[in-house]
Amino acid sequence: MGLQYEPHLVTLSDADVKSDAFLSLNPNKKIPAIIDPDGPDGAPLGLWESGAILLYLAEKSGKFGGNTAPKRP
Repeated sequence: MGLQYEPHLVTLSDADVKSDAFLSLNPNKKIPAIIDPDGPDGAPLGLWESGAILLYLAEKSGKFGGNTAPKRP
């Protein structure tokens, strides 16, 4: 997609998914989760749940989806 990113390893261990840092991003304690530091209006945006992340990235990048509902997968 051409978007810059910085990966961070998060394991299923309680030390990772129950850490204060991870819970501030995703209170559901689930992986995957992302933070877009350049979200809408330039404000950081945290997202979790695979489908929500994929839809957001598709819209942000302008790739992998059509411009109208019938053209979207």
